[in-house]
Amino acid sequence: MGVIDKIRFESRGGGGCSNSDYHLHRTTCCGGFCVEDDELSDLYLEPSDLSKRVSLLRGSADDSPFPCPLCGADEWDLVEEEELSAVPASWRWACCAR
Repeated sequence: MGVIDKIRFESRGGGGCSNSDYHLHRTTCCGGFCVEDDELSDLYLEPSDLSKRVSLLRGSADDSPFPCPLCGADEWDLVEEEELSAVPASWRWACCAR
């Protein structure tokens, strides 16, 4: 179970579907934070504007590098943050109450 609360996140505009689960990630390139919808493969980039998101799905014919949506780096990955203490203040509104 991740630190992001589904109901809180979706009530603020997170798209989602009934099977969506959300995970807070830090990028390996720039250390930026974003939230992934693991069902729809959407990556939410801006905690104050959930309309700013990108799809992580790529077409089979598109083999070009998919740059980091936060800094543009070609080499990057996502690392899930599972501790509330690691959540930046800007994303705390979306966290599970513990």
